[in-house]
Amino acid sequence: MADKKISELTALGATPDDADVFAVVDTSAGETKKVAFPNLKKQTERYLFLPAYGYTDGALAAVVVYSSHLSVDAALKMSAFTFRVPSDFVSFVSMKAVWISSAASGNMCWLLNANYGASGESFMAHSDYPPIAVTATGGSGIINVQEPANALALANIAKGDYCGIVFGRDAINAADTLDASVYLLGLLFTYLAEQ
Repeated sequence: MADKKISELTALGATPDDADVFAVVDTSAGETKKVAFPNLKKQTERYLFLPAYGYTDGALAAVVVYSSHLSVDAALKMSAFTFRVPSDFVSFVSMKAVWISSAASGNMCWLLNANYGASGESFMAHSDYPPIAVTATGGSGIINVQEPANALALANIAKGDYCGIVFGRDAINAADTLDASVYLLGLLFTYLAEQ
């Protein structure tokens, strides 16, 4: 290939793919180097809130903030969530529960479990079942945004996957010292996204 100025090169005419490289002047080394397209993509943290909805006798609960009521006297009371992983997804950061309680102090014994897979796969192609553990409330009426003590890894999750998450509270477990009901407002899915 004959020597050409960069300004004289033929235009690509399409969006670069991940195998394409670019010329970059490394001013600290005083030389021109190459960089792959994926390394130029900026990643940013994004959030997807999955709201919980409460039901009373089969009807949507008439409360200002819809929530799932997890009573103080129930063995493993659960709420389920489903979502599709966004198309700008790069990697998983965390899944946190957003909840409130009237208790001024105490620990809630809870867990998050997950099953997920892509279109054409089994919905249980990938599973993540960390054991139940405890976290403390921030105080009466305080909005708690917490990752479980045994957090989800979601090691194989990818953009476009369909994901089912189950939140469970085991209020009769001896480790659950939160002597009040919990109102689960939802789950907060945090991920790194392409820009």
